[in-house]
Amino acid sequence: FATAQYVRVWSESAPLVAADWVLTNFQQGIDPETLKILSVNYLQHSPEQAMDWAYSLPDALYSEALLITMVDEWTRRDQAAVQNWLAQFEPGEELDPVVQAHSMRIAQNSPAEALDQWIPQIKNQLNGQNLYYKVAIEWQKKDPAAFQTWLDAQTAMTSQFKQNLLEREFPFPGNDAATATAVATSPQALDNGRDR
Repeated sequence: FATAQYVRVWSESAPLVAADWVLTNFQQGIDPETLKILSVNYLQHSPEQAMDWAYSLPDALYSEALLITMVDEWTRRDQAAVQNWLAQFEPGEELDPVVQAHSMRIAQNSPAEALDQWIPQIKNQLNGQNLYYKVAIEWQKKDPAAFQTWLDAQTAMTSQFKQNLLEREFPFPGNDAATATAVATSPQALDNGRDR
């Protein structure tokens, strides 16, 4: 307990040093809340280094929840910086939690951008599809006119796919898992639901 408090206080004044110490002394019992506080403080000083640090955490400390917290906070502070950082990498499942958190934060103010640009980068098809529908349905409820305008402009979607977006309630009652996962969000996987 004393170690966790020490790391929390230390992370306020010297997050880089505290983060390095955690990597070499993690056996001393660093709890998830302490890691969260440290990571947010680290983000304020050096976001890209903080993300590298989070990915380098040993298995005993690493968690997708920590990555999600970090990216949500970073996107809130500097959306463009997160996008520039993400642009360095090929999309992959190891980045899915980051892209998901970024997409969710962007969807709060720009659901079209989240749906068109970011959610399709999620490699886990089921997670991407679920988030796609969730964002679309929330947007439809919040601003039906803007959602309809966006949907009408989607020329690559089949009319059936558009109808599905208009009618489905999350989490898709009446559909089995195979049917739900057949609808995808990535451009490659959406080929089955797009007009050619």
